[in-house]
Amino acid sequence: MGGIFSAILILLMVTAQSSFFPLISLDGAVPDLALIFLVLLSLKKPKFSTYLLAVWAGLLQDVIFYPLLGVSIGGKLLVCFVLINFVKPQFKNSFYHVIALSILSFFIHEITIYTFFSMLNISQNPFFWYLRNMAPYLIYNLIMIVLLYKPINKFIENQNFFS
Repeated sequence: MGGIFSAILILLMVTAQSSFFPLISLDGAVPDLALIFLVLLSLKKPKFSTYLLAVWAGLLQDVIFYPLLGVSIGGKLLVCFVLINFVKPQFKNSFYHVIALSILSFFIHEITIYTFFSMLNISQNPFFWYLRNMAPYLIYNLIMIVLLYKPINKFIENQNFFS
């Protein structure tokens, strides 16, 4: 049942990201609430459910935000793969570790999207321009993870995923 609730929660997060948060954007940056949820989920739950929810979140964001399908799916799956396979075995359940891993995750996600756009000649901006403009996005997402860490963590711990 937790998977269904999580899918609905991701739908609500993406809806808020596309409707409410642009009204309070920080220098044009909008937080990726679904990615915040997936980062915390990757550190606590099984691979299969996390990958399914990453595809769901990526598909929703691709349909709403991006000119082609697969960009956000690829970024979110890569973040979940890195966290599950390389970080989770050594993960210490600490707020400070989550903050550091979130920065890494946001960076990986954005670099993946930039790489997709560059390979397909959708983005003509140089890499360093992209890095410089990534700062508001990182800051806004860090503010959101600080605010949402406890409620999302409590939700994840209380859900029984795909059982």
